Amino acid sequence: MAEHQYKEKCSGILLTRPIHQNRALIELFKKENALIYELPTIAIKPLTLPRIADKSFIAQSTRFIFISSNAVKYGWPVIQSHIKPHATLYTIGQASAKELMALSQMPVIYPEDNTDSEALLSLPGWQEIKEEKIIICRGVGGREWLKEELERRGAQVEYLECYIRALPEVNLAILDNAITSQAVILIMSKESLTNLWQLAGEEKIDALKKMSFLVCHERVRDYAKNLGIETIYLTDNNDQAILNTWRRITN
Repeated sequence: MAEHQYKEKCSGILLTRPIHQNRALIELFKKENALIYELPTIAIKPLTLPRIADKSFIAQSTRFIFISSNAVKYGWPVIQSHIKPHATLYTIGQASAKELMALSQMPVIYPEDNTDSEALLSLPGWQEIKEEKIIICRGVGGREWLKEELERRGAQVEYLECYIRALPEVNLAILDNAITSQAVILIMSKESLTNLWQLAGEEKIDALKKMSFLVCHERVRDYAKNLGIETIYLTDNNDQAILNTWRRITN
């Protein structure tokens, strides 16, 4: 965890993603002379033995879906020696696609209009998948919609679960400083926001509800509203869009 401060102060940003996912975004915010606070609310821990029901299923699969950059990082090493040349790789977002292309040296398909499972399955080629074998690479647990929808369309689907998301130990002085400076809080998932509430404790929640939140999906926005957060901004899920929306909030 780190806190970055600069001489020319302006409204800041509180980043709640795991630290290794913030590097490019921090470089953008440095150019804005922003106060940058890092308070990761999710800790990513790889599984020593990834969870999959039947390893032979990997070799028989025609499509592989990687839910996140962590799924790429920890799932590709498991898959790479078993994957067939005709298999197709998919990710939910552009950043994950770039990482997977670099690792696999294979083409990767991803939705450009949105960064969720619904957008992925709206792409051409996902309607006629009866009897196809598909691997979803992800962390332990999470949303079940994608697997259920693929099975409804007739596919055979297995998970490759290769990491867990845990509640990290944090320095709450960083959160106190972010609250004092009224930094915009970037939230990437419902789980991240749930963990922020748990880490903050009751004494800080009232102050958090009055701060500005920047979220990357309608589901997260709706969840934030239900928690009583008063000011919520929706942005696309890429670093430049996050920066541009932050500029509109703070200028």
